[in-house]
This record gives sequence, structure tokens and C-alpha cells, in this order.
Amino acid sequence: MVMYAAQILKKLTPEDFRILIAIERGMSTYSYVPLNLIVKISGLSFDDAALHLSKTHSLKLILRRIGPYTGYRLNYNGYDVLALNVLSKRKSVEAIGGIIAQGKESDVYEALAPGGVRIIAKFFRLGRTSFKQVRRTRFFIGLRRHTSWLYKSRLAALNEFKALEILYKHGFFTPKPIDSNRHVVIMSYINGVPLYTVDELENPAEVFKSVINNLRLALSIGLVHGDLSEYNIMLTPEQLTYIIDWVQWVDVNHPSAHNLLKRDIKNITQYFARKYGLRSDVGKIYDELRGVMKR
Repeated sequence: MVMYAAQILKKLTPEDFRILIAIERGMSTYSYVPLNLIVKISGLSFDDAALHLSKTHSLKLILRRIGPYTGYRLNYNGYDVLALNVLSKRKSVEAIGGIIAQGKESDVYEALAPGGVRIIAKFFRLGRTSFKQVRRTRFFIGLRRHTSWLYKSRLAALNEFKALEILYKHGFFTPKPIDSNRHVVIMSYINGVPLYTVDELENPAEVFKSVINNLRLALSIGLVHGDLSEYNIMLTPEQLTYIIDWVQWVDVNHPSAHNLLKRDIKNITQYFARKYGLRSDVGKIYDELRGVMKR
């Protein structure tokens, strides 16, 4: 999907982008944006708007609904194009490579910045698999209602980018945040592998200790991960641990902070017990970590 958007980018004109942006803005009010509003927002004539709507629809960047009125909305292809256009103009991304991870809520690609620097491009895809994600994303959606999945994905990207900025500034072992636009986060590349893919560890106790130390530092900064597991811990060849996927973080003062911390600790202790036979006391670790929570 992202590779398609990267290829299509070169075929689009400024007028095509005016149409896509007009639909994006109109979606703040309409599920399917009426043609007359697209004409008004884009500043194009009716005939020109119709021409470029036909083109972007044929390129599978928008959806069309014919009913009481003819309306249009962006799909993820169109949203990808808008984000990549901005990121490429900012010189944050030069090329998109292959996909390296695909989850329920995001796709992660290896990419290149100018100069051939390896980076990571994370595209959020909320709503792709299940409406149960509404509960999972409640912390950053807040009281907003009737928002599209595209907008929810944008909020997810903003939330994760904010966490990365805070953590990286304090020397936390996490990817360096580089840029963000709409539903996309650009970050530094980590030379490592997800913990769940590692069959054997030379010293499981040291790796576990490293993860707990990372949790301790995050808490001292004021953040609770909220969704920690073996799937979002990266292990480098030097046996350093990086915690990724901060989209569901909460402040330590959040009403759910302590419950989420307990769950994070339980998830990782159970994993090390199950896979490496390392037994740890969840309650004892929690009691120690909550004492360093920044308030």
C-alpha cells in the first residue's frame, strides 16, 4: 500500500493535491464530502474539480459514494500520498523500502533519508481490523467523537511522536524522533531484532534487568508505556534493550497509570518466566517502580 503511494506520488499534479486536501478538510464535517464543498475548498472550477476527482478516484486514492448526493472521502492510499508529499518536501524521506513489521494498528517500513541514511517510517492504520480498537485508543482520542479512522491514526502518530521526543531528550533508549506528518512517524533505525524472535539469551537476567531499568527511567520522566510486551522491545547485538511503540503511553498522573504499569510488569515477567525460566515477583517490582514515579 505504501509502496503504491510512493509510486503514485510522481503522477500527481498540484491540482490533484488540492482535491485531496479539500476532501481531507471536508471530512472534519462529512463522512463523504459533497462535490460542491470540494469545489469551494479547492478553489478549482467545477469542471476541473470533476476532472481531478475522476483521476484520483481511478488511482484508488479516494472513495466515492453515490446516494442522496455524490460524496468523496480519502482512503489510506490518499492519506499516505498526502503525508509522503510533505515528508519528501521536508527532506525527511527520500525513498521507501520494504515492510519490516505489520501489526493490527500500523505498518513499519525501512526507508532512506537524504544521503542514504537508514530510517524507519511508521504508518498508523487504526480501524483496519477491529472496532475494539476504540477502547485501546481511548487515552489519546479523549472526548473526541465521530472521528474518522484516518484522524484517529493521525492522533496516534502525534501521540507516539510526542512520547519519543520526551524520552529521547532524557537519554532514553528509544528511536530518535525525526519527523511526523498526519498518520506517519519518521524515526531513526535501530540495529536490533524484536525480543520475541530471540530463541536464546546469554544472560536473560541481565536483559530483564535492562528492561526494568528502562521502565524505571520512563517513570522518572513521567511516562507509563501502557502496552509493554516482548513484541515492542528491541534487542541489539550488544544486548541493549530499546522500548518502542509508545502510542498508548499515559502520564504517571493518569487515573489508569498504576494499573497499566502493573500490566506492563506482569506481561514482561511472564514472558521471561515462560521462555527463559526466569522467575520474578511482580508485586515487588511494582512496589519498587511506583516509588520513582515522577509527580
